[in-house]
Amino acid sequence: MLKKYTFLTFVMFALFSCGKSIQDEDETYTPPVIPDTDEVILEALKNQRLTCDSSSYCPEYIAKLSIISNEKTNFCQGTLIPGNKVVTSASCIPSWLRVSGASCSSNIVVSFASRSDEAQNFECDIIESVSSNLRRTRELWDNDIAVISLKRPTRRKAALLSSEGVSSNDQLYRWSMKLETLFDAKVSRDICTRIMNSYANPFADNKDTSFQTITGCSLDDRPLGATLLSKKGHFIAVQSHEMSGKIIQSLQESNILTDEVANISFATNLACTDIRMNNSEMKPKGCFDRKNYYVLDKKRAEILESQEIHQDNIRDLETEVSKSKKYFRWSFSFVPNKRKFGYELKMNRPKCFFGVDKWINDYRRGNSIRTPAYVTVSKKNYVLRTKLDKLLKPFSFIEDIGPKDYEIKFNPFTAYVDRVTYLAVKADPSDWDYKIRFEDIKECN
Repeated sequence: MLKKYTFLTFVMFALFSCGKSIQDEDETYTPPVIPDTDEVILEALKNQRLTCDSSSYCPEYIAKLSIISNEKTNFCQGTLIPGNKVVTSASCIPSWLRVSGASCSSNIVVSFASRSDEAQNFECDIIESVSSNLRRTRELWDNDIAVISLKRPTRRKAALLSSEGVSSNDQLYRWSMKLETLFDAKVSRDICTRIMNSYANPFADNKDTSFQTITGCSLDDRPLGATLLSKKGHFIAVQSHEMSGKIIQSLQESNILTDEVANISFATNLACTDIRMNNSEMKPKGCFDRKNYYVLDKKRAEILESQEIHQDNIRDLETEVSKSKKYFRWSFSFVPNKRKFGYELKMNRPKCFFGVDKWINDYRRGNSIRTPAYVTVSKKNYVLRTKLDKLLKPFSFIEDIGPKDYEIKFNPFTAYVDRVTYLAVKADPSDWDYKIRFEDIKECN
């Protein structure tokens, strides 16, 4: 979650920490004077700092954005790009300031990373551009970025841009800052992993999609807008919000999760924006995928209903339960049961019956052959369900629901004399009759 700080809160905390409240000393309480925006801006320009761990490289292009709105200060992270501009997360900026062309000089201070305690602070000039579709479900966002320009040149090294985007990298290197006090923050580096084919964001099954899904880089104590780099060191994505807790709660209530959900967040793929090394190149096709609630729901349903992920288990289990040594060569298959949200075992038409001469004596009575004959076949019974792992990626879950007995009726006389018989099956104990029937089953070759 983004931490909010106020200059007022800092002052009041110092007063209240003395051990006695102001109300205890005076019968009437007079609220403190709230400093105006200009005073807070000047305070931020003078005191805000962003430092790097001395044991690691300190990128000059990493920035802390102090955003003053309604006398409160929020913090975002930004990245310096060519043209004296800074890229950040649009959703980190207050909605009233989220307007292209808006002046930001009275609301945003940009502090760049440094190894020294000396302030490296700059005033914002205008909001150059900003994402416009942030009111909808996050998975439907095209991107989450804003570009601001600075009032004066920084003379700092800008991040290296590329048109390669997130598509060619499974791992991303994140430079992010951690807020330590009202004025201080530190920069560190960690590694994120890109996730594809996840329920979290089904649109990201396309490697070139505009809004990617990542894990391994928590936002627990870090602002939005972290810098994501490729292995080559190119600035290719901006970290956005984490996945909605409401979706995770809904999945937990549906008993579809097998593990605690890992940290999952979204990231804007810069290859799908105009912030690229070479804007003359065509944007990847995946950038223009149609996104709406209908398509999102459809894609998520396809993940949960797909038979593809069950193929290996279906093949192995069908082979296992179809094995037999006497009477019939059985055939079982898994069929979808939408009411139970899974695939369940079903008896198919037997392929043939084994050599009748080897078992006909089981049904002889002197010179006659008993008919019809009854036999109970017991088979292990399974249900295949789609479950989601900690990254909300689907996998085939085998649920063993215990053995199942099939009551079989057939005609051994015709099997012996005519080498053909029928098979009737009572597959459910609640059945009054043999509802399933297969005709003209012949002897195996």
